[in-house]
Amino acid sequence: MISEEQYTHDEINQNRIPCIHHINPHHCYGSVWYHPKYINRFQYVTALAEIDLGIIMKHNLQDITMKVIRSSGEIQKIKFESDNPLVINKNYGFCYRAYVDEYKYLHKDMTFQNINIEGITRIGIMESNPDIFTEDFVLKIGIKKNENSWLINDEREEWKQKIINNFDKFLPNLKFEFYEFDNY
Repeated sequence: MISEEQYTHDEINQNRIPCIHHINPHHCYGSVWYHPKYINRFQYVTALAEIDLGIIMKHNLQDITMKVIRSSGEIQKIKFESDNPLVINKNYGFCYRAYVDEYKYLHKDMTFQNINIEGITRIGIMESNPDIFTEDFVLKIGIKKNENSWLINDEREEWKQKIINNFDKFLPNLKFEFYEFDNY
């Protein structure tokens, strides 16, 4: 609830947190109902979702085609959508969801680096896409500009530190930078 006030259903609007459908496709997940006078607060709901869920909503690997190595060994080219987030995973680093069928029912969560699970090496997107992940590649991580961003500065700094720690642990040689953007 964005405010402590209550309104009838015909007085409220519904909005969905950007890119959240890649995390959970249920139609209610990430939905927020609010009175129109509180539309300006939705930006904080979105920022807090990004922080609390450990996701990166905006980055420079969106809207590109990459090769994904399937469990069978087959190489499949997959276009990653323009709103597909990165997920910060404490066990595997950054994960990127690849939809392996046209209906987006089947998916594979890809890591950047190769990982070993139960004695089987899973090839990450960096090894399968050397044309993208060159020595000059820089992962650009977007941070949405918010009005009165001081309201969530501490949380945003913790989120950034979590990302930095993830790079240090899993991808110490991958360059990255943060940038600000206006709209999703």
